[in-house]
Amino acid sequence: MRNSQNMKKRYFWLASAAVAIVMISGCGQSTTNESTQNEPKSETDVNQNNEIEEELTRDDEIMNENAEIAEITEEVTVSSVIDATTIVVINQEGEEETVKLLLIETPENIPEEGLTEEFGTEANNLTEMYVDGARVLLERGNSDSNENGYTLGHIWLTSTEGPFNLSELLLIRGLAKVVETDESNTKYLDEFREYEQRAKDEAAESDHPINIWAVEGYVTDDGFDQSIEF
Repeated sequence: MRNSQNMKKRYFWLASAAVAIVMISGCGQSTTNESTQNEPKSETDVNQNNEIEEELTRDDEIMNENAEIAEITEEVTVSSVIDATTIVVINQEGEEETVKLLLIETPENIPEEGLTEEFGTEANNLTEMYVDGARVLLERGNSDSNENGYTLGHIWLTSTEGPFNLSELLLIRGLAKVVETDESNTKYLDEFREYEQRAKDEAAESDHPINIWAVEGYVTDDGFDQSIEF
């Protein structure tokens, strides 16, 4: 009987001691956590937080840009590329349209018509690489079509960095020049001139004909002078 009572007392003491240890441990951990939380953040932590905030901000900007472009465009599928600035698309009604890009001109490269100008092949290849067979966004111009029945407009593509204009690529690469032929369709004119200037600056810093601006006199008001030797 005494042994039984002693065992019960021993069990009770051990259980109480275990509870006390757990409580002490918990208090210590709480104190440690509180101490850790009160420690000032390191420079690395601050930089990481700033990077995360900047990334989230940029994500919001991209979403807003995509939403803005979506409001003024319609999704179409590119069925073929005639040249760098002339693209055949299938619209949402299933009809075929030939789209002519606004505000830019590139050297010609239509071998079947005997037109092969310097940098024309590069311009065509760039357009084909980005849009041939792709689903893109068509922004129609103020005039729906020109005298040839071509749809006037801009082609937009989307990326992880946000939407971008196909003409922007051609201008930045120095494969197109800005042309202003219609006062009703001058949207993006200022931006396009900035892209064009970037290509001019790049050509000025190079000793090789890397784009249409690299050889003096090649780009004219009437097109591209094929008598120039590269």
